[in-house]
Amino acid sequence: MVIITGSTAVGFYYSHRLYERRNILKSFVIELEKCSTSRSYTSSELYRIFENNFMDYEFKSDTSFESQWSAMLGSYKDKLKKEDLELLHNFSESLGISDVISEQKNIRLYIQILEKNIVDAENDIKDKSKVSQTLGFCVGVIISIL
Repeated sequence: MVIITGSTAVGFYYSHRLYERRNILKSFVIELEKCSTSRSYTSSELYRIFENNFMDYEFKSDTSFESQWSAMLGSYKDKLKKEDLELLHNFSESLGISDVISEQKNIRLYIQILEKNIVDAENDIKDKSKVSQTLGFCVGVIISIL
């Protein structure tokens, strides 16, 4: 019973990670929309736009924004796919180097790409969630029988 319960829990853990990826990507979309709005109404520095409202990460004025962004993305290394992390890292490289209108268009582009990734994450949930849960249980039963 312990083996079956343990392997089932592992299956549910992998299933939960699929949901977590989708939720994190949705949070990034919401935060980027806030960033776009803030950028259009204020010409504050990037750390001021992102401080105190970007997924519990504190951006500071004494460090470059890009390095802080990379550090923040590091905390999502286990939860997001490599492609998601590369996309979000590329976003930070292009932010703050052009005028406000171009930045808003750039933010909109990244939001659209993230929304596509959210759809991909939802498809992964449909395709892989039940498989992970069932596979965990089945592996536990097979090990127990052996």
